[in-house]
Amino acid sequence: MNFKGSDPGDDDSDDDSDDDDESEFDGNVTSVNAAAGTLTLSGGQVIAVNASTVWDAGGDLFSLADIVGALAAGTTVEVEGEGQTQADGSILATEIKAESDD
Repeated sequence: MNFKGSDPGDDDSDDDSDDDDESEFDGNVTSVNAAAGTLTLSGGQVIAVNASTVWDAGGDLFSLADIVGALAAGTTVEVEGEGQTQADGSILATEIKAESDD
């Protein structure tokens, strides 16, 4: 599992400003398909995660299993991050921050 520190001194700037397939996402999670490695946001956007996805240490949930547990407990889960838009319209998260709203 990859983690990104929440150190204010982190420099997240990239020189890849010409990446047309870079996308940002933000929203409440409505469902998780752990077998497929995806979560769906309230607007219908599908976010995929894999072994290369970096989970931001500033959040309080660090895996799809954590998100499933929070949703099962009736907790609202909000995610934000960035990734690569896939051919099917989903976003493969390169970085994700997941927080429970309890």
